[in-house]
Amino acid sequence: MPKLQMWDLKFKLPDLQLDAAGTFEVFCSKLSFSPVDVNNSEGHLFFKMQADTIDEHKAKTIGMEWIQRNLVDSHLLVFGLDLKPEFLELKLLNESELKQTPRTSYRDLPARAAIRGSLPIADMEKSLKLPPKLEAHANRELLERSRRWFRKARDADDDVDRFVSQWIAFNSLYGMFDPDKKGDLIAIKNLINEHPSTEKIRGILDAHEETIRKLASKGLKDWHEQKDYSEELKSLIGNQDVRRTLMAVGLCLFIVRNEVFHGGTTPSEEMHFIRECSQLLERIYRECYCSYVGLT
Repeated sequence: MPKLQMWDLKFKLPDLQLDAAGTFEVFCSKLSFSPVDVNNSEGHLFFKMQADTIDEHKAKTIGMEWIQRNLVDSHLLVFGLDLKPEFLELKLLNESELKQTPRTSYRDLPARAAIRGSLPIADMEKSLKLPPKLEAHANRELLERSRRWFRKARDADDDVDRFVSQWIAFNSLYGMFDPDKKGDLIAIKNLINEHPSTEKIRGILDAHEETIRKLASKGLKDWHEQKDYSEELKSLIGNQDVRRTLMAVGLCLFIVRNEVFHGGTTPSEEMHFIRECSQLLERIYRECYCSYVGLT
C-alpha cells in the first residue's frame, strides 16, 4: 500500500519584498510566506504525496507544478505579476516513519530569473482564492483553457504572437457569453455588459487612456459593414457611461484582431501599437475573468 509522505518545498521570491508573513490553506496543502530582507522573500509549500518509494525528484516536480498552477499562474491572472520563484531545498518531514520505504534518485531542476518589486501579502491572499473558485465553477474546463492561453501570451517573445495568444484567451472567455452563437461582437458586448465592475472599468480607461485615444484615431472599420468603430469610440471618450465606452474599446480591439489575424504581416511601425493593444487587452481580460469567477 502506498505510504503517505509529507514534504516541505522551500522556495525564494527574489527581489520581491513581502510586507508581512502569511499562511494559506489551498487544496489540502499549506503555503507559508515570510519576508527575509529588502531583496528577498521566502516561501514553503507543505504538501502530501502517497507513493511506494521515496522519490525526491517526483515530489519536487509535484510541488513545483502546484506552485506554478496555484500560486504563480493565479497571481499572474489576478494582478498581472509573474512571481518566478526559485526553488531551494526539499525536505521529507516524516522520514522517521518511512525507514523501510525504498528511495529513488533524483536531479535538481533549474531555477528561473525574477523581477524586482514589492509584494503585499494581501495580494497573495487574494490570488490564492482563485484556484478553489475555478475548481467549483460550472465552466471550469473553459476557464482553464482560457487561462492556459493567457499563460502562453505571457511567455511569448514576439509582440504579434503575444497579442494573438492573448486574444485567444479573451475569445475563450467571451465565447461563454454567446450561447446562441451570434458572433464575436455580440459576445464581447455581452461580456462587458456584465463584467467587470464600474470601478474596475474606470481604472482600465484611466491607465490606458493614451492607447484608447490611438484606437479612436485609427479609423478601425468592420470589413463587411464598413462601420467605423473608431468614430464610435471617439464619441464616447469622456462619457459618464464608462461601460459603454469599454464596449467600444473591445470592438475596436476586435478590428485590430482582424487585421493581425487576416491582414498579413503587420508593418514594423505598428509593432509598438500592437504591444500597447496587448497590454490593454490583457488588463480587460484579467478584470473580466476575475469578475466572472467571483474574485472581485
